[in-house]
Amino acid sequence: MKSKNYIVIDGFNVTNVWEWGQILSSNYSIFQNNNFVTATDSGTRGSLRFINSNYNKILNNIFFDGNDNLFFENSNNNLIINNILVRGRHSLLSLAC
Repeated sequence: MKSKNYIVIDGFNVTNVWEWGQILSSNYSIFQNNNFVTATDSGTRGSLRFINSNYNKILNNIFFDGNDNLFFENSNNNLIINNILVRGRHSLLSLAC
């Protein structure tokens, strides 16, 4: 997702993919009630990755068996509540500048 604002992603099951998603320069979106299971990439793309994306909400999701399960780079004021993060092969949660 690139340069999109105010998008709601709700109730998706994303399994056995290269990466769960890449959110670029996108703001004020909501990701809730999703299941992200088995991202096969061995780098930071094996995750749900936010880059230059601000004021997003990540609520009530399950992240299982990614490489870096939930990854934020140059992203500010994002809200992460009530998520389950299990078996990140490299990390469960990454914050990078």
